[in-house]
Amino acid sequence: GGLSPRGRALGVPPTPPLVEQVIFQENDALSVVLAGVGFNPYPTSPNRLLQEEWKETTGQDFNPEVDWIVADSHPELSAEFSPLVAASNASSLKWGSLSALRRDRIEQFRGEKEVSSGLEKTAEEFIGGGDVGVVFIGEWLDHQAEMSAVISFNLFGDDRQAETPEGKALQAWGEVQPHDEKYRDPITRDVDRDAYRTDKEAAFAAIRKIYPELADSLEARIRAVSPNLVKVEPDIITALDALSGYREIDRWFGIDKAMENKVEDIHALVDAKRDELALQGFLDIGSGTVYTILADERPDISQNVWQAAWIVRPGADSNYRNPEADRYLIDHEPELRRFFPGLYRRGLLAVIGTGASSGTRRLSPALQARLGGK
Repeated sequence: GGLSPRGRALGVPPTPPLVEQVIFQENDALSVVLAGVGFNPYPTSPNRLLQEEWKETTGQDFNPEVDWIVADSHPELSAEFSPLVAASNASSLKWGSLSALRRDRIEQFRGEKEVSSGLEKTAEEFIGGGDVGVVFIGEWLDHQAEMSAVISFNLFGDDRQAETPEGKALQAWGEVQPHDEKYRDPITRDVDRDAYRTDKEAAFAAIRKIYPELADSLEARIRAVSPNLVKVEPDIITALDALSGYREIDRWFGIDKAMENKVEDIHALVDAKRDELALQGFLDIGSGTVYTILADERPDISQNVWQAAWIVRPGADSNYRNPEADRYLIDHEPELRRFFPGLYRRGLLAVIGTGASSGTRRLSPALQARLGGK
């Protein structure tokens, strides 16, 4: 059969059988043959040296499913073991090891992909003040997902199943991908990145629980390497963490979490429909008309969702809105707004805009009272 899309992207063959990997990983081919008749004039192979040094240093047998990553990428262990990994890889490549070929290609792939995907260019625009935050964070999440899939493919291919607990956890992490159908929002059909990130982080937490050093090594391996992306990647992570905190707060009184997400989806549909109508020359269409049009177009959305979205629509009675959610958005505006501008309705932007020239935030007395601030 042909290569998978990931295999073609890397330009590497599928995973060889496990017995073939063992042959190339443990000994040079000729040494294996001669050792079988009790005679081996060759020095210990780089693969064997790596395994022996690993056993002596860590007290554990070398796990060929995952310890290549730990030896080469762990912030502390790699200083000692990366040269051994390089020597082992060079030896295996000499004898045609397919798994070594993929290990050799993966490092080159990471930096090239950041540039070829446009991610490094988008990072440059973001640093320059460009209004690209929404696109940028989506591209970054997609890139992280692709890197996890490539790392998993690098070790297991498309067909081989991991055999050790550590390998199984890594393989499961690589299989969590944002464009899986289960992450498609049933209303907007957009990728539900919150749900995806929750599952991705849970899968990674499982790796850390089983093998903390492997988790540290994976973090090091998927970290940005292109200069502009290196500068702003911490901002992306901070924004995603802040968004997770916001999602834990009830945004409206009397609406549960499951309904909250659907309500926000409806509000997004309304905004998109208003833009569509504006392009047709209709600028002053009332909210009731827009909701009626959308309800006719989307009979798959239940009536109670439309009703909830209407009650708490932007500009309606604000008594339903939880002031703690507003407080959170105001407090985390520096981290959130460039990446998630849709969280900030016009009224909240007006409040933020009252900040003094020193950069401190000064709220109106009315909003101070609602938020319980001083």
